[in-house]
Amino acid sequence: MLALALPLLAAVDVLYAAEVTTKSIRRIDATTGALLGHALAPGQLASECFALGNDGLLYVYDPAGIAIRRVDPLTGAQVGAFTLAPGVAPTSLAISGSGLLFVANAAGMFAFDAASGAFVANGAPYPYSRVVRAPTGDVFACGDDEWGAYIDRFDGATGALVTTTHWIPHWPSGGRYRDLAFQASGDLVAVFVPWSGSAYIEDCPPPVFALCATGTPALTIGLQAALAANTDGSAFLFGKQQGTFGIQQLATPSAAQLAWLPLSGVVDLEFERPFDCNGNGTVDAADIASGTSGDCNGNGRPDECDLAFGSSLDLDANLVPDECALLTSNVATASIAAQGAQSLALSAGSVHAGRAYLLLGSTTGTAPPLAIDGLALPLALDAYFAFTLANPNKPPLSSSFGVLDAAGAAQATVQVPPGTSAALAGLHLWHASVVIALAPTPHAAATSNAVGLTLVP
Repeated sequence: MLALALPLLAAVDVLYAAEVTTKSIRRIDATTGALLGHALAPGQLASECFALGNDGLLYVYDPAGIAIRRVDPLTGAQVGAFTLAPGVAPTSLAISGSGLLFVANAAGMFAFDAASGAFVANGAPYPYSRVVRAPTGDVFACGDDEWGAYIDRFDGATGALVTTTHWIPHWPSGGRYRDLAFQASGDLVAVFVPWSGSAYIEDCPPPVFALCATGTPALTIGLQAALAANTDGSAFLFGKQQGTFGIQQLATPSAAQLAWLPLSGVVDLEFERPFDCNGNGTVDAADIASGTSGDCNGNGRPDECDLAFGSSLDLDANLVPDECALLTSNVATASIAAQGAQSLALSAGSVHAGRAYLLLGSTTGTAPPLAIDGLALPLALDAYFAFTLANPNKPPLSSSFGVLDAAGAAQATVQVPPGTSAALAGLHLWHASVVIALAPTPHAAATSNAVGLTLVP
């Protein structure tokens, strides 16, 4: 189980909107209002419930399988799932700072380990319509019963009910809460819809969240109200304006205002926040900035998470996303008996077009790397290295020395020679390339990553 309490850092300007009319989850630029595409393609959202996890994945309820699906919002691909107990049909989902998935429904609040799906706690036997995560990592939920409308706080680490922070009796007048959100100040903001009159926004300051100030009436709100707050203090509400449903920015400290964004059937809104996809206790942006994690494809997510989620391939098993590696392969093993082969593709870029390349090898490993003209070639010096240096384009290598094409690309092959002893099964080979520029004098212009190959029977 993750044990995180992620801080709210600089404002993140991507808003996720679950839209039942298209059965999709949209990504929206909260600064400009531009639609950024879909995190979940049209027709793929089978319910009204989703949450953003600490790992950067979407957790989406699938009523057909009574399951929670983990979805990569960058690709829309499912990367995992777990089944809920029968009867646990969510009305809302949220993931706490400690990695618990809170499932709110008409029968109560249930907590599961978001990583494994294991049941953790039955937090309270009261009906809830919405549950949201607080900046502290705890979660807050709103609901209503025959006595009144209420907002409850749950421990994000245990799933237990902590306290009822606010309660509005149904007499002499009543209503229900439709959604909750937290602003950068730590204030809890809530949409309250009275039985009669206009809906309005309540502002409940910390630490007890009980003294809620009533704001001005909000937009006309139906049963599908949705609210989200960004870390810059702005809030976004789905409702109706002049007869048209859409998303409206309520307030912001900046001069920029988001225009009315006409969307229909939005049932949930959530802002992207700083994630910790590798679970090391440091948000991804800090990992990348410090060099702890790489982000070779520039998508804002550590490379190891791209590989774990399946959004990037690593066919050569070198822990570098294939789209970033200069040198890639089609397989990681080769059969001795079948005289197997590994195809290598060098993609150095058009800046190196027409330059020479040389593929070298090592059976010792990638460390210590060889320093060449200030560059590091990740191959250890050994007898195989000396052989590939002295015998280019000879078995087991073909096209190991040549000239890069106009795109700066070349192909090479490693093939098990006939008569290779079966005793070499298990031998691991590493290969890497050096690009050679001839002017003004011959020198290494670039070096590639190392690609591994294991000989198998």
